[in-house]
Amino acid sequence: MSYRGRPSKGCESCRARKVKCDEAKPTCTRCIKSGLECKYRDAADLLFRNQTATAAQRAEDSWRKRSKSHQRTQSDTSANSDAASSHSLHSRSETYARSPNDLRGTNLTSHSARPAVTSLTVDESKAPSEVLKNLMIAAPVSSDLRAVAYQRFLYDFAIPETPDKPPEEPSDALLTFVPLLYMEAAPESCLTTIIDAICHINFFNRCQAPEAKAVAEELFGKSIKLLSKAITNEQQVATNHTLASVYLMGMYENLSSFQRRGTFVTHQHGANALLQMRRIEQWCSNPISARLYELIYWQQLLGNLQAAKPPLIPVENVISVRKYIPNMYNSSNTFNIRLIWRTAQLHARWQQTKERAFPPQSRSDLQEILKTALHLDAEFQAWEDTLPPVWGYKVQLNTPEARSKYAPIWQKLILGSNGGPREIYSYSNLKRTWIGGFYRTSRMFLLRDTLEILNWMFRLPERPEIATDMNVTPKPAATKELLAEDEHLPLLDNFTLRAQHSMTTDHLVDIIERSCSAVLSSFTVAIHGKSYEDVCGMRGYVVLWPLGTIDSILSAGLVPSTTDHISPGALPNDSPMATTNGNLEASTPPPVYDPTAAKGHIFDCQPKHPYDHPFDLSKLDISMPSSRRIDVPARREWINRLLCYIGTELGIKKALAVPYMEGYFQIVKPQVDEILGRQN
Repeated sequence: MSYRGRPSKGCESCRARKVKCDEAKPTCTRCIKSGLECKYRDAADLLFRNQTATAAQRAEDSWRKRSKSHQRTQSDTSANSDAASSHSLHSRSETYARSPNDLRGTNLTSHSARPAVTSLTVDESKAPSEVLKNLMIAAPVSSDLRAVAYQRFLYDFAIPETPDKPPEEPSDALLTFVPLLYMEAAPESCLTTIIDAICHINFFNRCQAPEAKAVAEELFGKSIKLLSKAITNEQQVATNHTLASVYLMGMYENLSSFQRRGTFVTHQHGANALLQMRRIEQWCSNPISARLYELIYWQQLLGNLQAAKPPLIPVENVISVRKYIPNMYNSSNTFNIRLIWRTAQLHARWQQTKERAFPPQSRSDLQEILKTALHLDAEFQAWEDTLPPVWGYKVQLNTPEARSKYAPIWQKLILGSNGGPREIYSYSNLKRTWIGGFYRTSRMFLLRDTLEILNWMFRLPERPEIATDMNVTPKPAATKELLAEDEHLPLLDNFTLRAQHSMTTDHLVDIIERSCSAVLSSFTVAIHGKSYEDVCGMRGYVVLWPLGTIDSILSAGLVPSTTDHISPGALPNDSPMATTNGNLEASTPPPVYDPTAAKGHIFDCQPKHPYDHPFDLSKLDISMPSSRRIDVPARREWINRLLCYIGTELGIKKALAVPYMEGYFQIVKPQVDEILGRQN
C-alpha cells in the first residue's frame, strides 16, 4: 500500500474503524462513547513514519518498475549456518586483505544467498574482550554478490580487538557487534535487510559494481518499512536489533549520498528514544549490547554537537557502564565523555541564545555563558595534561626524513602537499585515534563558540544602564583572573576581552594543527587483519567529522590567515562598536536571528547570526601580540583534497559534501587522480 500522507496521530481504535479521532488524552471522545480501550502509538513510531515515508515511497515506486528477474529470492540461512566451518576473524585476515581488491569491477548478478556465519553463543561469564575477539565468520558459501559484498563490508568497517591486548586496557574494537547481531537475526528482518543494504552500497562504492547500487536502494527502502513495523512491536522495539538498525540507517546515508536530506538527524532522534527504553543495567547485561550502547552513545553526542541540541541521555548512564563492565572504560575515557557532554549542552545553550526573539543587549547579558565556556576549556586542558601514557601518541616533525618512512600515497596526499601539517602524530590503534579526534573536535566547537561570544561582546555595550557614558581604564588580562574560582565573572572591558580573544584564537589554532597532525595515524596505524595496501573504509570514516568541522571554522574566518593580514570579518555599518576607552558610537539593537537564512557550510548546523562573524579588532586600537595564524587557503585545499580521496576512493560519499558545496571539487579531484595514478 502506498504512502498517503503524514501518519495519523489518532488512537488505534479510531484508525482501525477509519474514523476521525479528536486525539484527546488519555481517552478520546469516540472511545469513551463506545466503551473501547484507547491506545495511542508511541511517539518514536510517529517520528519514524513521518520522516521516512518519502524514502519508503520512492523505494516502492522503484520496486514496481524493476523486472521480476531482479527481485531478491528467499534464502535458507539455517542450512548455510549449520554447514559453515568455523573461522575466527583474525584467522581470516589474509583473505580479507587479499579478496577486496580482487573484486573490483566484478560483474556479479546473483545476490540470493546469505553469507554463512558460524554459531556463536555469548558466554556472559567471560570478559567482553574474550567474547568479541573470538568473533566467528565463515567463508561465503558462493561467490555471489551478497556474500562478497558482506565480506567487503566486514573488511572495511569491522575492526577486531587487537590480539594480546592487556586486559586492563579499554577495548579497541569497532562495529564488531554487526556480524554478531547479523548472525542472530532472521533472514528477512529489518536488521538483516539494512546490513545487506549497507554491504551492497559499500560494494558499489569500493568495487564499481553497478548492479549493487540498485540492490542497495531497494533494500534500504524495504528496511525503512520493516523498521516501522518493528517499533510498533513491544517485543522488538527495545531490542539490540532495532537499535542497531537505526544506527546503521544513518551509516547507510553517509555511504550513499553527500546531499543534505535531514533523515540522518531523524535516525539520531530515533536511536535516542530507543536508548531510553531500557535501563542501563539491561544494556550492560551482555557484551554485545554494551558495545552497541557505547558506540551509539558516542554517536549521539556527535549528533547533538552537530545539530546544536542538548543531549537528552544523562551522562551518568555511560559512566554507569563501568560498574557493570569495568574494562570497557577507564577513568580518563569516562571523564572525556563527561566534558564532551557538557560541551554539547553549552553549544545548544549558545545557539538558543542567538535565536532569541530578544537577543542580548549588553556584554553583561553574555557574561555567565562566557565564564562557563572559559572554565570548560580549562577543564579540557587539565584532562589532556593528566592523560595516562596509554592514551598518548608519539610526535615527530614533518621533515623529508620522516616522510620517507611512509608510503608514497601518504607522502603526496597528506605530508608533502601544500597545506600539510608541521608534525606527525602516531597512535597505537585506530580507536584511540578516533577518540583523540572526537576530543579535539568537541573542543573546537567550544572554542568556536567562545570566539563567537567574544565577537558579540565587542559589538555590545558593557552594561545597558551605562551604555552612553563609560570610562573604563584598561586592565592587564591574566588567566587567573579570567578563570578565578570565586564568584567574580570575567571582566568586560575591551582590553580584557581583546586579550581573551587572542588567547582563545591561539588555542583554536593549536587544536586545529594537532587535529591535522593526527590524520595520518588514521590511515597508517596497524589494524589487525587489514592490509596497508587496501585501505579499509573505517580509516576514512573516523576523520570525516574532524576534517569537515575544521573546514567550516576556517571558512567562517575565525582563524587569521598568514595570507590575509587584514581582519577577514569587516564590521557591519549598522553594528555598535566599543572604542578603547569604553565610549560607544551610535548603536542600533542587534539584528534578530533569521532561521530561514542560508546555512552556508554543510558542517554548520544552523544559519549564522551576523554578530558571529569576526570583529574588526583594529577598531579597538589596542596593542596586542599577534595571534597564531594558519595558511587558510592552503589548509582548506589540503582538507578538501583529503575529503575527496575519502569520498571517491574509500566510498564515504558524505565526504564529498564539502568539496562540492565549497567549490573545491574541480580543483582537488584531478590532484587525487594524479596521486592515485588514475586515468583522466
